[in-house]
Amino acid sequence: MEFAVVHFSETNEVEAVPTKWFTEDSDWCYWPNFRNTTKITAAIKSCVTHSGDWKKHLVNIKGYYATLEKARAGARKAEVMSDIGSESENPSKRTRKIFRPEGKLNICIYS
Repeated sequence: MEFAVVHFSETNEVEAVPTKWFTEDSDWCYWPNFRNTTKITAAIKSCVTHSGDWKKHLVNIKGYYATLEKARAGARKAEVMSDIGSESENPSKRTRKIFRPEGKLNICIYS
């Protein structure tokens, strides 16, 4: 399964997600409606198929990765860097301040 690092436009948050959670045009990503972060993490790890009650969020794809571990490393870079790429690209050197999670998606925020 392939994963991607996405920036959620509505909440300014970054997360690694399975690519099968994208809409056909890859502009939107389905996100589980679970309140428990353990369940969200498990859904990402096991690449569960999204259900009809999951909300769609506008996203900007920052990079594609072969494994969840590599995607999570890319997401950590995205929290502190202005731009990240896929495994084959070099990230920018500019850093950004990291803010603690506050959004409804329960993922890390950067600005």
